[in-house]
Formats: sequence, C-alpha cells, structure tokens
Amino acid sequence: MFPILLLAVLSAELVSPALAVKGSYPGINGNIAFSDNDPNLPYDLEIFVADNDGTNIQQLTHNEVDDDDPCWSPDGTKIAYASDSPRKIWIMDADGSNQNQLTTPPEGQFDLDPAWSPDGSKIAFWRTTGATGVGIYVINAAGPAGAGTLLINGYVVDPSWSPDGSEIAYASFGTIYVADAATGTLKRTLGEVGGEPCWSPDGTKIAFGASQIWVMNSADGSNQQQLSDPSHDDYDDEPNWSPDGQKIIFHRRLGSIWIMNADGSNEYDLTPTRSNAHEPDFQRLPEQEPTPTPRPVGGIVTPVNKLELLTPYLALAGLLIAVSVVVSIRRRKD
Repeated sequence: MFPILLLAVLSAELVSPALAVKGSYPGINGNIAFSDNDPNLPYDLEIFVADNDGTNIQQLTHNEVDDDDPCWSPDGTKIAYASDSPRKIWIMDADGSNQNQLTTPPEGQFDLDPAWSPDGSKIAFWRTTGATGVGIYVINAAGPAGAGTLLINGYVVDPSWSPDGSEIAYASFGTIYVADAATGTLKRTLGEVGGEPCWSPDGTKIAFGASQIWVMNSADGSNQQQLSDPSHDDYDDEPNWSPDGQKIIFHRRLGSIWIMNADGSNEYDLTPTRSNAHEPDFQRLPEQEPTPTPRPVGGIVTPVNKLELLTPYLALAGLLIAVSVVVSIRRRKD
C-alpha cells in the first residue's frame, strides 16, 4: 500500500500545472497592480497596487515619467514594468523599492508589455519604433541590462507565456497566434479574434480583448464566448486571470479596472474613484503548506472515535463468545 500511495503523490506532483504569465499563476489571489495617473501630476502615469477587492490603493512609483504595463513575477515578489522616455523595461520589488532598468533598446525604439516566463528566469516584451513593430524579444530577468534577444520578428505585440512555458501567445493586426517559446516558430493561428491574449492558469483557455472580453480554447481557438457586456459607449480590453482561475480582471474604457467571474457573471467596478486605471495584473501568492498541529508527548490532538478504538476488542470478544457457544453445544451432545 505504501508504494502505491507514494506513486500517487509523485504523479500528482508531476502533472500539477506550472506557472503562467501575466498574473495567471496557479495559487492564492494576491494584490492587483495597475497603472494610473499620478494624483499630483495628471499627465504622468505611475504604478499602483490595491487589495483584490479594490481597497487600500497605494502608489508604488513616483518617477515623474510614465510608468506603465505592470506585471507580477511568478513568486509575487517583484513587478516588471515599462518606464522612462523612450520606454524601457524595469524591475522593482513589490513595495516599489529597488527599481532597476533591465532593457536598453536601440535609439529610436522602445519596449512595452513585459511578461515573465513561468520559471521567473526570463521576461518577454515587444519592441517598436512607434510607427512599425520590431518584434518580440526575450531577456534574462536577472540581467545584466541589455537589448535582449529577438524571438519573433515583425509587428507582433502582447506576449503571454503558456502555463508550461513551452509556448507564447501573441497578437498581430487583430489575429492571435501561438509560437514555440524556445525558437519563436509559429505553431498555430487561433483566428482573427482580437488582441491581448492571456492564458488561464490551467492552460486550457485564452482570454482576449475585442471590444469586449472573450475567451476561447487555447488548443485551437474554438468555443469562443463573449464574457463582458459594456455599454454602447464603452469597450473592454486587457484581460487577466486571477491565480485561482475563478475571476478575470480587465480595463473598461473611461479608466477603471473591472472584475467578473470567469464565466462573465457578476461584473463590477473595482476602482470607481480612479481616472485612468488600466493594465491590471493579479499577484499570485504561492500555496502555503498547512502548519502541522503540535502533538503533545503521549497525547492525542484529534478527536477520537471510541468505537473505532474498541472495535478490535469487541471483535475478539465476539470470537471468544462464538467459540464458547460451539464448545458448550458439543459438550451437551456428548
């Protein structure tokens, strides 16, 4: 029995989902990072965080340059973001400290939308001149700072890693594609559906924006379903899954972060007091191992079923009674 149980445990570990990108890491729902205008500098974008119910909003950056596109690291301890003019990819700690530049784009080009690889070792981003796209690049998250390595050439945007780290979804001119994450080789086209793809934590679906928030199967683009329902004056984009896979946050035009259930129900405004909140990303808190209940020496902590303890003795007593009855009957016959 023990070898069988051990094999079951090991198998569960092997098939458990890896981490995904853009906040859709399997785990516990943490804070929400987003970009918004600095209250004191209305035309300056900075990075903010809030509890996952929209409360306790705190400003992390105060750089007086545009800070945008926040993306939590898989372990929830760091945030990658685009900053400076022209934009470059930077990394900071979860509290806004230790801000360090990671990419150095060539003159006249700038970098946007950083996305961590599932193991936290790399960051993908897209580079543009502003008029034309240059491509999706990858760089080591630990540095040193540099230009990065070209992975997918052309006007390709919004990279998002698959949960197992083997693929990258991206968009180009309203079509979503999936490429090999190691080589950049195109593997499949998911259809002319929109942009800003984001894998679900279990890897089976991709959420995307196309005036509303939609979801489709990641394997082939099938089963496309509209989830959000903005008014005729609004539109929705920038979807991002919660780590537990039960919620999707997104940006609704006029500058607010909204949240809904993964089936599209119960949508509501998380940041009704903000003026330009956008680019939301859910922090993943790693699963915590339960703390073992202390056992006093010689004691029993959990409740005990007395019947379970007495069962062996009752069975033995029953056996002895049965034997006694048999012996008694035989004696009477004799």
